[in-house]
Amino acid sequence: MVRQSNFATGIALGVGVGAALGVAMHNLAMGVGVGAALGVTLGLVLQRGRNGAAQCGPTSDSSGEHGQSSTSSPRR
Repeated sequence: MVRQSNFATGIALGVGVGAALGVAMHNLAMGVGVGAALGVTLGLVLQRGRNGAAQCGPTSDSSGEHGQSSTSSPRR
């Protein structure tokens, strides 16, 4: 089986959920459109999560932020 990218998986899931909502609300065109938009968003989130770009908080290389380093003396 060929492994798909997370972006493509997100789009496929979003369109599927959107189509299901569209059928339930008797408006398939609107459901697929909303599902595609949600799928792109979900795909981007999954892709960034896989690449490590969706981290919250400081990273290990941000020690020099705001002109301070980890070796500076404490403030008085």
